[in-house]
Amino acid sequence: MSVADAEKLELIRKDEKISDHEFTRELTEKGYLIEESEESRLYRNRYLDFIDSRDKDEIQIFFVTNYSCNFACTYCYQDQYNILIRSLIMRLLMHFSVMFKGICRA
Repeated sequence: MSVADAEKLELIRKDEKISDHEFTRELTEKGYLIEESEESRLYRNRYLDFIDSRDKDEIQIFFVTNYSCNFACTYCYQDQYNILIRSLIMRLLMHFSVMFKGICRA
């Protein structure tokens, strides 16, 4: 980006008019410049689409049982990470089975 383009962008950020119509046209075509009302409309539509689709989407849960590293670097100070105890893992899995009863597929 040129210094001139950076200066034009700064003017736009300050909500000042710039005379380079080609520059603003290009930014508008690429979706970088948009009217506030249009942005609100697009945001609302995408949010409503998300709400409609989330019931159909699958749920993914990631449960990290430890953060242990097996590199054993001599300079590393992060040796305090412990593996979670088995009873805690089993309680979490039981909670998931109750929480998602009838939803989960085999």
